Amino acid sequence: MQSSLLLLIAAFIWGSAFVAQRSGMAYIGPLTFMFFRSLLACLFLAAVYAISRAKARKAQVLSGESAVSGQPSHAYRKHTLAGGISCGVVLFAASLLQQYGLVTVSAGKTGFITALYLALVPIFAAFLGKKPRIIHVICVPIALLGLWLLNMKGASLSIGRGEFLDFLCAIGFAWHILFVDRFSASINGVLLSLMQFTVCTILSFVGMLLFETPSMPAVASCFVSIAYAGLLSSGIAFTFQILAQKHIEPTVACFLMSLESVFSVLSGWLVLHEHLNLRELSGCAIVFAAVLLSQLASSRQPVADAADDSRW
Repeated sequence: MQSSLLLLIAAFIWGSAFVAQRSGMAYIGPLTFMFFRSLLACLFLAAVYAISRAKARKAQVLSGESAVSGQPSHAYRKHTLAGGISCGVVLFAASLLQQYGLVTVSAGKTGFITALYLALVPIFAAFLGKKPRIIHVICVPIALLGLWLLNMKGASLSIGRGEFLDFLCAIGFAWHILFVDRFSASINGVLLSLMQFTVCTILSFVGMLLFETPSMPAVASCFVSIAYAGLLSSGIAFTFQILAQKHIEPTVACFLMSLESVFSVLSGWLVLHEHLNLRELSGCAIVFAAVLLSQLASSRQPVADAADDSRW
């Protein structure tokens, strides 16, 4: 239940992040936005991790445990490094593709195409030996129908360069979810998130210097957007995802995270007083129904079955 709540909070934060990302692109390039966003996330997570380690060392001293016994092994360091690099590379690729897609594609359409990871994760997981349950196979097209009604304003989805980049972004986020599932159970969640954003920071910094001309006045003009995307969307929401996926299988996590599209529309309705028509309200209801159905089915999964669902 706590893990589901963390993913709901993450989805709510991501739901409004599309606006921040798109508004920031009016001043700076995608790689520059990615660099400062990832850098802020790193600074925030480094502070959180340092505080948590200090508390852990203090608890060791009070309990009389030696400092040597609390040191991580070489195998753990190697596993952590592999997890941080794997998650960081796919997250960088997916986020950058999404940023470039937002240059020519609306936030609503980007949200729908990105959410196609909902269908891709079970497919990729099946190739890795994680057979999806029948109820999830049923819920995926239901949720996608709701997302279509919610986000798509036109009758058809034209495929241009931006839409193609968004689809590649969906593939990237699908693999990110699977990599998080692979490593989150055995690595400190804050540390894993810190390492993946360190990788994003390094890659985006190199790309920014090679392909863009960053301007500090321009960065200052969209600092609010960068701060929202860096601290809330990256530093908090993605860390919540890692912490939650310790206890939730990736397919179920996808359903909860897909609510970001619903929260995006609902926040615009509540805060900005944007109009919701019957089609969009129906889309919200259908997505919620698919998520609830998948959650109810997962909560009834026998404990023995859950234990046998080994991580690839």
